[in-house]
Amino acid sequence: MAASVALVSSLPAQATVVTISASGTYTNPTTNVTSPRAATAKFIANDADYQVAYAAGSVGATPYAAGVLHFDCSGGVLCIELQNSLDIPGSTADDAVSPPDILTGVFFDLMGLPPAPTKLSATAEDPLVTVGPGAATVAQPGTNVGAAWAFKYFTTPPASHAGNFGIAASGLGGTFGSGDLFCTPGGPSCPLLPNGNGGTTSGLGGVNFGILPVGDVLTTGTGGFNNNDPYQKNKAIFRVGNLNLAGFNASWLSNVSFQYGSALDEGIIPEPGVIALLGMGMVALGAWSSRRRAGRA
Repeated sequence: MAASVALVSSLPAQATVVTISASGTYTNPTTNVTSPRAATAKFIANDADYQVAYAAGSVGATPYAAGVLHFDCSGGVLCIELQNSLDIPGSTADDAVSPPDILTGVFFDLMGLPPAPTKLSATAEDPLVTVGPGAATVAQPGTNVGAAWAFKYFTTPPASHAGNFGIAASGLGGTFGSGDLFCTPGGPSCPLLPNGNGGTTSGLGGVNFGILPVGDVLTTGTGGFNNNDPYQKNKAIFRVGNLNLAGFNASWLSNVSFQYGSALDEGIIPEPGVIALLGMGMVALGAWSSRRRAGRA
């Protein structure tokens, strides 16, 4: 699999973003169909007002207006923005048709990160939607999804991953549990989340609340999807605190890997060290491509 990155000038002074992108393929052992994958994680530090703009749109009969979300990624807070970036114009290869096509997590190591950073928030940057013929918007951009995403430190990284820290929307066979959720479902500031039946849900079951590809055709959800389960459209962002991030830069990150589906052997791993540092005052310095690594983790 290959990964590529570029350096771009885009942020206020001292704000730092490390961007890691990976691409590859996965062959579903049940259907024997090979499909492409692409995922991106941004690690944001020292930015008191990280802004995310989203366009107006609608899924089904429920529209959502354009807007801007604001996140405080300063003062010892690290933000991790996760995107299922697969988008192939003119092709159906970027359409999620089975659970292993859903991005459900990211694993990483961060220099100096303590074993027990504070879980602060998990937020949908785009709407939560259902898929299939009756695809619909069930929650607006900016929805708190802390009742459905988890963050955990592992003394020994789980199989197929090398990072000791993980964020996931799936329990991955008991790898994550209810105590790892960003907040306690139904508790203060932790609402249960809507589903397509008009009810509510939470937790780490299957691939619910996982992230759909950018190029996904929502009305074609088949092959193991529950059409009433909610999924994240495009991107989500997570905040963890109690960190010392003075001088944060690309060299602090290692062992970043992306998790798909609800089984640990469905992950993809980018080349080690393939990262990009973005900050005010930097100019575009070009792009690099890593050597190709064959096979899945």
